[in-house]
Amino acid sequence: MAEVIEALRHGAAHWPSRIAFRDHMGEVSYGALARRVAGIMETLRGGDTPIGLMAENGIGWVAADLAVTASGRRFVPLPPFFSDDQLLHVVKDSGLGLILADDALIERAARFAPVSPIPGDESDASALAGALPGERIIYTSGSTGQPKGVRLGDAQLDHVSRGLAAAISATQKDSYLSVLPFPLLLEELCGVLVPVMVGGVSTIRKDVAAECAGGNLDAIRLAFEETQPSVSVLVPELL
Repeated sequence: MAEVIEALRHGAAHWPSRIAFRDHMGEVSYGALARRVAGIMETLRGGDTPIGLMAENGIGWVAADLAVTASGRRFVPLPPFFSDDQLLHVVKDSGLGLILADDALIERAARFAPVSPIPGDESDASALAGALPGERIIYTSGSTGQPKGVRLGDAQLDHVSRGLAAAISATQKDSYLSVLPFPLLLEELCGVLVPVMVGGVSTIRKDVAAECAGGNLDAIRLAFEETQPSVSVLVPELL
């Protein structure tokens, strides 16, 4: 994801105060996000074991996602909606040596591998110039057996992000509404990578899908009214 990381560094240098992401806890600018990604990246560098991430959608996920990849480590998103048996299979199959987790999921993550809170370290955004190419493994839902991992390289992620941005003519004026889980590859591409690549803003509403699943069908409509997005990815059920 060299292009995405370089776009973040560019944003931190040219529009550091522009809001990059909003979630239920607050918001983060391009400058602050770049410093956080750089800090986590430098904390993780030097190892070679794959790293998993188990967290709710939010700014913490975004920072850890970008930083693990920029550190040159193999990154494995761990979907919280997987069963414990499925998660154990993913951890063993991918050879995870560490799981980064947020407060909400750290206890569950500790069942499968050594776990650490998502680091809060910061460093100068210029450190992102030393980002290393990393790859990730995305696991299928396992509806026809055990989840199967698909390896995606650094160049592949850049290529797909660039292609999506071009297909919808994405610009820094775009506002993205994220309601689906980030372990889903399309949601991560559209909700994290493309906005960073073009300098847009992404609003993360982790509550919407859960509320709709619980019967509150107004949740998606209200979220659209509140955020006024220009782009969002939805599954047919939410639509």
